[in-house]
Amino acid sequence: IRNKHLDKVHVVLGKKSCDLDSLISALAYAYYLEKVSPSNIVCLPVLNISRREICYHPETRFILEELNIPESLHIFRDEINLYQLNSEGKLLLTLVHSSTLTSEDKNLESAVVKVIIPKEQNELLESASCLVAKELLRKAPELITQPLAHLLRGERLHSQKIMDEEALKIPEEKEEVLSCLEEKFPELSSRKDIISFLQEAQLHLPSTFSLNVCCLTLLE
Repeated sequence: IRNKHLDKVHVVLGKKSCDLDSLISALAYAYYLEKVSPSNIVCLPVLNISRREICYHPETRFILEELNIPESLHIFRDEINLYQLNSEGKLLLTLVHSSTLTSEDKNLESAVVKVIIPKEQNELLESASCLVAKELLRKAPELITQPLAHLLRGERLHSQKIMDEEALKIPEEKEEVLSCLEEKFPELSSRKDIISFLQEAQLHLPSTFSLNVCCLTLLE
């Protein structure tokens, strides 16, 4: 980041809850920006929690591990000084799954260049990751790799895992995105298999959560 030829740092920042949708949206959109931005701009997805706080998000952590995304690749909020970058005039900020900054981040408002969030009335029908997927499919479908499609599709199906068969009739806009990804990569696992896996993963969360909280407590 201190490279003398670097003009801007474009950070894609999710919301403080660090749920799966905001995290995957940040990862996917930062990947897209990195591919299409000039070489003097670095694009980074930043998790809006400290590295130690990931222990409080067992489901997100578990799913990312299953998707083979190493935790070491994540950049956490306590590992990058957004305030310094902004004061130097180097910060560009895209917000995903949140249209506002927290009170302590209000002085970063001048750096915000884009907000990706579903309309309030459409939150059950869309998600930030769905909006990101639609933008990539529309603007740069050639940049969507199989792992990225798996990531975006997995988040969409993750939101369906607790629903009954009737509810699994996915809304039209979500269905369009899923179908496009599946058409592009027909070798992706079936929806039923992914949902079954996610439901199975959910069963392991209580013990995982207890272990992580215990480990965090021991570190304090």
